[in-house]
Amino acid sequence: MGRQLLGVLALRANTTLATDWLVDALWPGSPPRSAESNLRSYLADIRRVLPGWLTSGPNGHVLRAAADQLDVLAFGREIELARGLTGAAAVAAYGRALALWRGPVLAGLSIPEAVRIEAQVLEDRRLDVTEDWCAARLEAGDDPDLISDLQALVERTPLRERRWQLLMLAQYRSGRQADALAGFRRLQGILDDELGVAPSPQTIDLQRRIQQRDPALSRPARRLLVSCRPPVHTWSAARAHWTS
Repeated sequence: MGRQLLGVLALRANTTLATDWLVDALWPGSPPRSAESNLRSYLADIRRVLPGWLTSGPNGHVLRAAADQLDVLAFGREIELARGLTGAAAVAAYGRALALWRGPVLAGLSIPEAVRIEAQVLEDRRLDVTEDWCAARLEAGDDPDLISDLQALVERTPLRERRWQLLMLAQYRSGRQADALAGFRRLQGILDDELGVAPSPQTIDLQRRIQQRDPALSRPARRLLVSCRPPVHTWSAARAHWTS
């Protein structure tokens, strides 16, 4: 329960959370009579493990942290940085953001309903940033791992069309027009079987341009990139060590 509390505080870092709200988050429906006492005990544990991070007052409790102290904040910072960059610098920034992850939000814990939306938004944001990272790698130039990485991504989440678009374009730019067009046909089949829909107009347009060998799809100026896979770190709500 103490780790759940830390996760809730981290997902809403720098926001004051009322005691009643925290009780409802940890014990939804029918909290025990000892709920507030238990909460005070868990908060004391957090203060012991993370001295100076937790502030309490009449309005509630807040976990105060800077972006270099909390992974969820560092993730947002690196994304904003990456979106203002181009080329290899953008690839590196997106890679640093994704390197903060390994597994789902609050892995191994039951996510309280009170922060389930925040957790899902964060998971969705990771999917989006993974695609942004691949797009940056595609535009930056020669990346020996890009096609294989995109192939793994479309296998993992076959209904996300942008991943197929990036794979098709990467294959085309590598001289694999037939593979790119075959990928489009496979996506068509998946979308029809799973959702009963056709690919988006953007994907259809890309397929047409690949078929016609549109010169505008040619690869950008070549910039040598070694493998751009981000290093693997363990995702956690807070970087401090926590046991319960």
